[in-house]
Amino acid sequence: MSVLSPPPAGNDYSFSILTLQMETANKLLSQKKGEAVGSSFDSQINSIEREKEQWAKIEKDVGEATTKLSTTIGRLRVVSSTIDAMMTNVNKAGLDETDADYGYNSDIYASAFDAQMKSLTQALEGSSSAPNLLGSAEPTMKYKISPNQETISVTGSSINNDYSIVDSDGKTWILDRSAGTLKRYDTYPDEPTSTVGGLIGGLRLDSLTGDQITFTVAPDTASPESFTGTLKSDGLPVFDTWFYDNLSTDSARTEAMEDLVASKAIIDYQISRYESEMAVAKFYEQRAINSSSTLNSEKNDVTIEKAIAVGAAQEEMNRQYEAAINAVATAAKMKNNYTNMFSSLNKSPMYKLFSLLS
Repeated sequence: MSVLSPPPAGNDYSFSILTLQMETANKLLSQKKGEAVGSSFDSQINSIEREKEQWAKIEKDVGEATTKLSTTIGRLRVVSSTIDAMMTNVNKAGLDETDADYGYNSDIYASAFDAQMKSLTQALEGSSSAPNLLGSAEPTMKYKISPNQETISVTGSSINNDYSIVDSDGKTWILDRSAGTLKRYDTYPDEPTSTVGGLIGGLRLDSLTGDQITFTVAPDTASPESFTGTLKSDGLPVFDTWFYDNLSTDSARTEAMEDLVASKAIIDYQISRYESEMAVAKFYEQRAINSSSTLNSEKNDVTIEKAIAVGAAQEEMNRQYEAAINAVATAAKMKNNYTNMFSSLNKSPMYKLFSLLS
């Protein structure tokens, strides 16, 4: 029964006002009761939501690490393929000049070798985002794996194929593969000299013992210059073809092939290492995804429990309201009946007779 229901017969205006007040009060009490019951669930839902946010950040962090590792492995595979191609060119450079398929011209293959060396350098140095895990500074990448700030570190690799020479006069020779030169500096990088040798045809290795090197600039010109100094290199143990007599002799080609085989072994090892690191990262990425999924299910379960509990509380409030309305309606009806009964008695002849006698 509501305020819109017709009042009992004979009910007056006050009954309508009373039921309206009771309905308004019931709506307010029902709302507060629902909020009180719901609040006990809200704290649990908020806690789940906060934990979800933490796992979402972890998933993002580990996902970025996985992407970085995957990109690094891809770059290493490019380097590995490039080394294979360089080996092929070394072998072709040694073909007999009577070979019908390729002909004999070691300079062609030496130029191709040096071009591939440049591509190899670009693959090692090229990275669209920090850290470059193949950089010479051995950078470290960290990523979070749990809400309690646990992290995993991945140490980068000092892989490149760069070198420089400090000659006996204290001058520094800097390699520039983009320009295809080895240039002498009084002070690097502010004071370059005019002395420069081209990587193809402009330099000759005279001797290399340990890190002690003797070489000649412009060897096939009227004014060649020879220098001695200390070779500084790190990363892959392979050099440009002027270190290998432009691949023109068997001994030079053998040395080049040995250096390429050693470089290939380094790259293959690094591929294996980074693949292991990526497997670890993928494990933690999936764990973060699974944790978020589990928390979503928990949140849904608690939300359903909340809805059921709030509904039950409001249903109980409505039941009590209906009982109260019925009680008021019954009381109003009884009052109306008594009023009608005494009203009829006042109008009867017998009532008037007794009134006169009294």
